Amino acid sequence: MQNGIDVELILFDPAGRKLAALDSPNGDKGPEPFVIEATAAGAYDLEVRPFVQPPPAGAGPTVTLPLPTEGRYEARLDEVLDADAYAERKARARIASPRLLEMWRAVRAKDQAALEKLWSERKGKGPIVEPYPGDPRDVLVTFVLRATAPYVGMLGGPDFSEKPLIRLAGSDIWYLTARMPADSRFDYSFIVADEPPPYRLPYRKERGPDARWNGRQPDPNNPLGPFGQSRVELPGAPPQPWIVAKPEVPKGKLAEIKLESAQLKEPRRVGIYTPPGYDPKRRYPLLIAFDGEAYGLDPGTLIPVPTILDNMIAAKQIPPIVAALVANQGTRERDLPGSAPFAAFVAKELVPRLRADYRVGLTPGETIVTGSSFGGLCSSYVALHHSDVIGNVLSQSGSYQWVLGSIGADLSPSVEGGWLIREYAAAPKRPIRFYLDAGRFEAILLDKNRHMRDVLVAKGYAVTYVEFSGGHDYGMWRGTISDGLLALLAKKP
Repeated sequence: MQNGIDVELILFDPAGRKLAALDSPNGDKGPEPFVIEATAAGAYDLEVRPFVQPPPAGAGPTVTLPLPTEGRYEARLDEVLDADAYAERKARARIASPRLLEMWRAVRAKDQAALEKLWSERKGKGPIVEPYPGDPRDVLVTFVLRATAPYVGMLGGPDFSEKPLIRLAGSDIWYLTARMPADSRFDYSFIVADEPPPYRLPYRKERGPDARWNGRQPDPNNPLGPFGQSRVELPGAPPQPWIVAKPEVPKGKLAEIKLESAQLKEPRRVGIYTPPGYDPKRRYPLLIAFDGEAYGLDPGTLIPVPTILDNMIAAKQIPPIVAALVANQGTRERDLPGSAPFAAFVAKELVPRLRADYRVGLTPGETIVTGSSFGGLCSSYVALHHSDVIGNVLSQSGSYQWVLGSIGADLSPSVEGGWLIREYAAAPKRPIRFYLDAGRFEAILLDKNRHMRDVLVAKGYAVTYVEFSGGHDYGMWRGTISDGLLALLAKKP
């Protein structure tokens, strides 16, 4: 404790070797606390000296600074810990999960039987989920994997990026702990490799397959999930009541048509869903979904739009509706992120054909476009440029951060993203209603969805905006699409 004199401490080991010079930049008054960890037994010397400011750079060897002439200090030893107690304290400081702390104790005690018992309890349970102290809205989620490789990372979970796991010293257990909302639902996978991921330049087009992405593996304690990943649904995750087919619910019909597109200069597959009791003489609202293969056109679909519509119509949550599920046919990077020909195909070829054949979407207010990621971006793009045909946008995690023309290009990081947001800000207000959602784990995409929301609200658009506790995956979108349908189709009081 300094009182009128700034001191530094010099530490010497039992052999008299200088170990360190310690000083806190707090002037000549107040405490200078230190923790000293001895690595060998013996007597350590601590020498207290007045701290002397070094001469300015370039002042030369003849410049001297006066030493302090008066002042007092007090030295106090607060606590001495043995090695085990000190290790426990450090472990508690860096390991937030109580369950993982038990594993650490078993490792430190070399109690392999206790460690194996703790690990076997994880089978079929996935990550460790524990209460977050002091906030019931959140939980601690600890991802764990056993591996002998020099590096383990994780994809998914709290954000887009690959995140390194930490190894419990002296073991093959790797872990990562995150504070997460208790209503989270998300996918994740592990990467086991010889080294961390290489640095990649922003906006640089990667060529060839991504070996790390292709080599990802699910959690062996939680193997269920799409795309070789595992899925977590925390106890507070919102229910998804509409995605499962129910025997008692009347079923609509799904047929496939093929349009020869002059705009795209190719044929295009489109799945047509008609509701139970469809009457060709009656007019219906129209839902157009991009990435039709994922939205119900093909078997094993990720977002079962026909089933969702069957259930919601039967429950009288929405009126009977016809849906067009537009296949991307492997050309989504060409068509969805801002393609004028594709937008013209939707507005000038697809919708007129559906109006003529099915008596649907006869006005812009009765027509909805939807999609996820690029599909959400495309929905807003088509509506802005063809609001005489499209009057409703259901955007799921829309990629509003996108840099126009960046696919296949090597762009400077100075190129600004968010081009469609600026188009909406500059254009006159159109007669369009919006439902936007985005995941709290989606990093810059979440920020750009908030920006899009704010611009639309400032322009006077009707906007329903929802954030969910999840990432960029179909596990959330298959549930939130029903929220968008309710917002845009449910009868208003």
